[in-house]
Amino acid sequence: MAKIIKKRTVRKINWSAVAQLTLILAIGFWFTSAVFVRSDNAKVARQIESTNIAIDAVKRTNETLLREANALGDYANIVEKAEQAGLQHFTENSVFVNLGD
Repeated sequence: MAKIIKKRTVRKINWSAVAQLTLILAIGFWFTSAVFVRSDNAKVARQIESTNIAIDAVKRTNETLLREANALGDYANIVEKAEQAGLQHFTENSVFVNLGD
C-alpha cells in the first residue's frame, strides 16, 4: 500500500481584501448613522416646535387670567358687586389712610 503524505499548506491573509472590507463597512456604517442622526434631529426639532407652541398658549392663558384677576380686585368692581349683592356703601364711617402716614 502506498504511503499517504499529507501536505500542510499555510494560508496567507490577503491584507488588501481585509482593508477593502473594512473601508466598505466603515462607509456603510457612516452613511446609515448619518441618516438616523438626521432623522432624529428632525424629530427633536418638531418636538421643540410643538413645545414652544404649547408654551405660547399657556402664556396667553396666564395673561388673560391675570387681567381678569386684576379686574376683580379693582375698587370700582368691588363696589359694583357689593351693590348688586344689596350692600350699601357709607362714606361717613370710612377711614382713608394715605401711604406714609
